[in-house]
Amino acid sequence: MKKLPRARGERYYALLLRLYPKRFRQRFEQQMLDVFREQRVDAKYAGIFGSVRFWWDMVWDLLVALPDAQRRYSKVTIWEASVDGMLRDLKFAVRMLVKAPGFTVMAVLTLAIGIGSTAAIFGVVNSVLLKPLPYGDSDEVVTVWSSWVGFPKTWVSVSEYRAWLNNAPSFDDLSLYYSTSANFSSTENPERVNAVSATENLMEVLQVPMAQGRFFTTEEALRADTLPSDVIVISHQAWTRRYGSDPGIVGRSVEVNGRGRVVVGVLPADFRLPVDFGTASVPDLYFPAWIDRSDVVSFPSGGGSHGSFVVGRLRPGSTVESAKRDLDNIVARLEAEQGAYPAERNFAPLVYSAKDDILGTIRPAILALLGTVVFVLLIACANVANLLLTRSQGRQGEIAVRAALGAGRWRIVRQMLTESMLLAALGGGLGIALAFVSVEIFKGLNPGNLPRIDEVSIDGAVLGFSALVTVATAILFGALPALRSGRSNLHANLGRRSERGVVTRRSRRDGAWYLRVDRRGGQGTRKGRGWPHRDPRKRRGRLIRWPLHRWPCTSARSPSNRSRASCSRTASSTSRLESNESPVSSATTPTQCSTMSTSTWRASRTRAS
Repeated sequence: MKKLPRARGERYYALLLRLYPKRFRQRFEQQMLDVFREQRVDAKYAGIFGSVRFWWDMVWDLLVALPDAQRRYSKVTIWEASVDGMLRDLKFAVRMLVKAPGFTVMAVLTLAIGIGSTAAIFGVVNSVLLKPLPYGDSDEVVTVWSSWVGFPKTWVSVSEYRAWLNNAPSFDDLSLYYSTSANFSSTENPERVNAVSATENLMEVLQVPMAQGRFFTTEEALRADTLPSDVIVISHQAWTRRYGSDPGIVGRSVEVNGRGRVVVGVLPADFRLPVDFGTASVPDLYFPAWIDRSDVVSFPSGGGSHGSFVVGRLRPGSTVESAKRDLDNIVARLEAEQGAYPAERNFAPLVYSAKDDILGTIRPAILALLGTVVFVLLIACANVANLLLTRSQGRQGEIAVRAALGAGRWRIVRQMLTESMLLAALGGGLGIALAFVSVEIFKGLNPGNLPRIDEVSIDGAVLGFSALVTVATAILFGALPALRSGRSNLHANLGRRSERGVVTRRSRRDGAWYLRVDRRGGQGTRKGRGWPHRDPRKRRGRLIRWPLHRWPCTSARSPSNRSRASCSRTASSTSRLESNESPVSSATTPTQCSTMSTSTWRASRTRAS
């Protein structure tokens, strides 16, 4: 049979029905279109105003029923169901914590102290120990020192620098620098600052790009060997402090030590020489220094005057140990050939990786401090776990009721873990705030022997670590209480709290819950009557086994009304049982509600054994 075309209004209505889920339309679309046709010819919708009223009623009804239809007939994915379950768990956890403010405040503060202290110290560890130095391939950067009797670690002489540079194959290059001081001698803002004179290859050895301009050239360094230098490089701090980060500073002449000098470059903001990491101030001025790179022909006794720092870069494949062996061989040769180092001085060269040289003895102290705060965090977890265990004892009845209503063990454990995660999240958030404050206080104290103190901060790495600590903390203190709650004894907990009856078991055959009532005592398990000291499950005489599941009635128009009707029938039947009436005659018969299942209303009398 050929399908007749729809009228224009009916087509519009069918388009509106597309808002509903597909399963709903497959089941009810044709019926709704039939209702649309019947309503359209109704006399009250005649005329122009009637048409407007008709469409208003149709659209309004569709929109009102739409949320319920989407909820009932939309296909719910596993992900959506999981998210919905987690949101319900979270809402319930919030309600439970709000109901116990004393417990919540105590647990959150305890966790905040543990997580906050751990985050703050990890911020120090991350900035001082874990972050690489501001040099290119910083693991290959080394520092070279000298030592002899009375001076376990001291400077290097120019002659030694030249000998190391030309005879140690483990080094790719070496640079020498020494400290001095200078004056910004302008009449507007004179200032005395720390300064450094360095060889022209310093930035190449450290592989540090300039923020502005360039470093010195070989010609500029050579000219500075005979004449006062007419070029300088300034630090980023001096550029910001004195010149307001003027981008035109390169090429500008500034007065230093009473002489005009041209600024050829500005160093990066985070640049420090290896010897400057343990100090609060950095050099603001850099001058070129000329050092002859050829080998020393006549080595001075004792190596000459020691007053310079040496920093180098290892060749690929070389190590600190191989560089140390090279320098020891050079010293042995100089002693044998020229008697450069008297035996009584016990001279020896020293080679350190730049990071080890900068950190020195600070590394074990910081790691020990980190271990201490982790131990404090574990103590906090133990305290909160004890609080949760104590609190769970008072919630056994609640857990037993949830289990009686069908919640499985994993469902209860998940709810308890959700509460633990919420506590940990609150404690972690407050702990991170405490960490920010603690770090600023720590930097304000400015311990002079802690390198890179100005770089300590709560950055993304610290926040990520804090999040991991928060999750681990929640699992650590919440796992045991959650598992204990999941193993709650359903029968014992409900038996202690029931007055009229005890839910004794769930039938695996038909999923029914049974209520056992003592007809002899008349008052079930209430103390003073019937069985005051015995488990009702062990009493077999004159017990009624009574199913309590799914008592629907189509005459009730809502689930809430059906529940009230079921509860009313249960209370009425139970009161008759207490009056020693026959359970069959006192129970509501199936004919009173024709839509009820006969099996739902069966009641049997358990005979005494």
